[in-house]
Amino acid sequence: MRPPNLTPTQRQTIVCFLLDRSDNGEISGGDISAAVAKYERHRSTISRLWELHKKTQTEENRLGNLASGLIGNCGRKAIDTDELRLQIRKIPLSRRMTIKSLAAALGVSTTVIRRLLKEGAFRRHSSNVKPALTEENRLARVQFALSHTTRKRGGEMVFADMFDVVHIDEKWFNEDTDRKCYYLDADEEEPVRQRQSKRFISKTMFIAAVARPRYDAHRKQAFDGKIGIWAFAEEYEAKRTSKNRPKGTIVLRNVESVDREAYKATHIGDIIPAIKAKWPRSGKKRTIYIQQDNAKPHVSVDDPDIMAAGRSGGWDIRMRCQPPNSPDLNVLDLGYFRSIQSLQYQTECRGVEALLDAVNSAFSAMKADTLNKIFMTLQTCMECIIRANGGNNYKTPHRGKDALKKAGQLPVSFACSAEVYDQGVKFVRAALEAKKVQEKKAALEARSKK
Repeated sequence: MRPPNLTPTQRQTIVCFLLDRSDNGEISGGDISAAVAKYERHRSTISRLWELHKKTQTEENRLGNLASGLIGNCGRKAIDTDELRLQIRKIPLSRRMTIKSLAAALGVSTTVIRRLLKEGAFRRHSSNVKPALTEENRLARVQFALSHTTRKRGGEMVFADMFDVVHIDEKWFNEDTDRKCYYLDADEEEPVRQRQSKRFISKTMFIAAVARPRYDAHRKQAFDGKIGIWAFAEEYEAKRTSKNRPKGTIVLRNVESVDREAYKATHIGDIIPAIKAKWPRSGKKRTIYIQQDNAKPHVSVDDPDIMAAGRSGGWDIRMRCQPPNSPDLNVLDLGYFRSIQSLQYQTECRGVEALLDAVNSAFSAMKADTLNKIFMTLQTCMECIIRANGGNNYKTPHRGKDALKKAGQLPVSFACSAEVYDQGVKFVRAALEAKKVQEKKAALEARSKK
């Protein structure tokens, strides 16, 4: 970074230093070097200052006229930040994806863009593709969020505690990722990671089931909420000898096709028994809902085998679907899967067995407090969905859950603003009325065609 301009006092000090070292008004290269080392200025700056002294010195003024020509308004004009911000808004988003392209569109240097970005004149934003929503999707999302609100005795609206819901979802877990960031010592050798092909890194599909953790009156954990995680993998006997294992070894491989039958078998054989084994005894009398998304291979909510498995043993476990195109209404998609994967990537994996161990270890290592906070984030998302009339173009506000927990003030459920609740009710009524009008219009058109 260029140092600031010399003040008049500093200019006189440097010239006096050179005069003390001069011999009959002449200095050597060593004197210039000494001044450079002492005052930390460039050689050309010291030389120009000495030449100015020699040209302007008089008998009355031994130092000469050392005044700088940079007095008053000088240099290039400052960039108008407000004008630049207006210009940025007019540039298409496709030309604002990199600093270089933005600088070219504005006609300024990349240094200017970086400096203004650091000063906060504009900001960097990462945009993710979100599901496209129909009017029916938006209506279903608002109805789903409103169904999770309840009115307290004082009239305040709060969100349901969600203690009777088990969220399930599936995800592909990769053995490795193409790019990883490491922090190395200055002299440490850079690691080398090799794969046969970075486009075909092995992966396995897992299905996870979680519920909201529970705590006693002293905030001690009574139930961690982690029902389980299972891989869609099967054992088989190796038919040939290879460099990795001899013939006849029992190894794991991915299930060839994860269809409805595979999901059904997992529900009946793994998920429902795990719920019954881990669920708090005090909650057995309540109806437990297993919430899934609307993917086609998923089991039907009224499947007789699933219903029979859920009712056996005096339990009442039922299936239900979240609104279509709504991953933000499932805690696994909302952040829990990302948390698991961040831990899983800390383990080097080679093969299905190693990946399965890494994912299970990451699932076990996740803290119940993290899961509880994601459930509370889900409540915040529901309020945002109502506020956005069922849309997904919202920014989840921060509620400071860690600070509230530290202060012992973290509630079981967040409050829902009365204004937001009334807005949601009005939206649902208007949407249902519009739907009835469209249905009547379609019926009349069908009759007229006949």
